[in-house]
Amino acid sequence: MRDLLDTRVQDPAASAAGSPAVAAPRPLRRKPCRAAAGFTLVEIMIVVCIIGILVVVGSPYYSQGKMGAQRNACLHQQHQVFEAALLYCGDQAVPDGNLIVTVLQPDYIQPDAAECPSTQDASYDDYTIVILNGVPVDVICNSMGDEHPWSPF
Repeated sequence: MRDLLDTRVQDPAASAAGSPAVAAPRPLRRKPCRAAAGFTLVEIMIVVCIIGILVVVGSPYYSQGKMGAQRNACLHQQHQVFEAALLYCGDQAVPDGNLIVTVLQPDYIQPDAAECPSTQDASYDDYTIVILNGVPVDVICNSMGDEHPWSPF
């Protein structure tokens, strides 16, 4: 330890001649440092921030895609309700006006096909069938209204 702190360099030829020691700085010996294994906290925080930014940027596109898929499923359900209403009106004498979809169950349509996929509550009157001259002319989604317009023609 004392050798590391001693900064004087003694010249063997000068010490034999009796001249004073020359003070010259000598570099201290250090142990070679090992390469750090793993990531630093700053690097991890940067990665987490980048992932967070990507999630924030991508979440509107995900929700738009989900709403579009629910809308397409609702349009398909409306088509199924319309086809069932055509069969029902062919078999029954139906006055002009509106029918609710529960009239068609279970003979003409299954109960799960009468639900709008965009709603969370399981009400069975999600669709209204408009009857004119004894024939269905439109199916209206009661849950989403104008957001799910559908026309058979």
